[in-house]
Amino acid sequence: MSLPTNVKRVLDSILGHAGFLSQTKRQSVFDFAQAAAGISIEHEAIPAELLPFVEKVVQSPYKVVDRDIEQLKAIGYNEDEIFEMTIALALGAGTGRLALTQRLIEENEQ
Repeated sequence: MSLPTNVKRVLDSILGHAGFLSQTKRQSVFDFAQAAAGISIEHEAIPAELLPFVEKVVQSPYKVVDRDIEQLKAIGYNEDEIFEMTIALALGAGTGRLALTQRLIEENEQ
């Protein structure tokens, strides 16, 4: 999939550099979100305690409420880590949908 340069820069800044949340976890939730969007991609298992939040952000982000954030804080995540996780999920879902759309357009043009 060919991404615009500005999208590549954003992905690199979120996934390719040190942050509050480990790069491995950011990459893992990003890959999970891409897979949920319909892209065939292998991804590491999401820790069980994160799965409800991760699935909610990917499938129905408008349903995320303060209680979801408080549950993550209760298991040890701080606001910076939760923010980075949420951004990685959103980028994964968005780029996954973009890749799927590009593939459908290419198939239709053939």
